[in-house]
Amino acid sequence: MITRVPDRDFGSVAMANVVPRFTVDPAQLRNSAGDVGQDNREVYQGWLGLSEEQIERLTRKNVI
Repeated sequence: MITRVPDRDFGSVAMANVVPRFTVDPAQLRNSAGDVGQDNREVYQGWLGLSEEQIERLTRKNVI
């Protein structure tokens, strides 16, 4: 039920494992959560299609 996964800050941490467990296609935890906001740029540019200028403007206005 508990597994250890790599963590950038602590080396590894204990976390609840994936439930339910499937024998044909088992899931596994690869790492712990990252820092808050670490994927923002990927989401803003890659998923939402915002340009660098749009991101800078929204940042200056404290929207993001």
